[in-house]
Amino acid sequence: MTERLLHDYPSLNITLYIGMTTHEGLSKKNHEGFLNLTNQYGERIKIMYQITQPPTHIKLYSWIKDGSYYIHFVGSANFSENGLFKLNELMVESQQNFESLYLEQNKKSVPCTHPIIQKLITLYDDSIDTDPIIELEVDKDLITENDDSPYSRNERTASNARQRATEQSFSNFFNKQLTYITHSPSNYYDIIEIPVVFKNNWNSSRRGINNMFKAGQTNYLEQSNKYPFTNTFPYNRKLKFFTDDNKILEGRFDEDHDGRLYFYDDIYQYFANRLGINEKRPITYLDLEKYNKDFVKIYKINDTEFLFDFSNRV
Repeated sequence: MTERLLHDYPSLNITLYIGMTTHEGLSKKNHEGFLNLTNQYGERIKIMYQITQPPTHIKLYSWIKDGSYYIHFVGSANFSENGLFKLNELMVESQQNFESLYLEQNKKSVPCTHPIIQKLITLYDDSIDTDPIIELEVDKDLITENDDSPYSRNERTASNARQRATEQSFSNFFNKQLTYITHSPSNYYDIIEIPVVFKNNWNSSRRGINNMFKAGQTNYLEQSNKYPFTNTFPYNRKLKFFTDDNKILEGRFDEDHDGRLYFYDDIYQYFANRLGINEKRPITYLDLEKYNKDFVKIYKINDTEFLFDFSNRV
């Protein structure tokens, strides 16, 4: 369908954001179709894959003329033959300004021609013949267990492929993001290091992640002078940290404590588990020396999402 639009409307340029690639992956066949379109039509077509969590499932169509947005439609229809021509869908005009949404989506995405795209999203084998612009979404309640039509068999096969891709994508998400960040230009504060416990500090057993041992107060990670938190974390927003051991931690940075990063999770217990500490006692610098790592390395994905690396691999 995209090729037909570009052919029939020579003055039309298209930018397409695919927001589910970080969650579902993408079939190699569809990816090759996107590459062929960009090779054939050059700057007239720009196809972007989202590489950060959470995935984006928005169906939004906007027209730009003379550099300004002038009409938007939102609704249920995928950008595909099925979504726009064959199925019953609903799209309504909206007067809302979506420019900031597109800017944010652009930050989360990379072109389909990115040189290491296979490391950033899951590209899976799929022999199903689908429209190379977003697979058809189906109400599973409409397909019975005994339905052996070619469409039903194809949908089940595609669903299984998407499920396998989702599982693989989740397990590899940290490494894919790490690869992208470390291969991209970044400024000084895109990557920071946070000490788990400060060395040679007499009060380390009663502050930071050990703060609970001081009258049961809340634990936190404490900034070092080299990496002030104000240059990395926004105030009073929920922050999400994807860890190297495939967990998700959530926290906050409030303006009352500039040097403290608080977590909704038990951050003391997280480190105790990583360090193999079973008894309830303060974590010491000696524990970290035995683990061969005394800091967490934080990589910024966007304003509220980060990688949290406490691996001790060389």
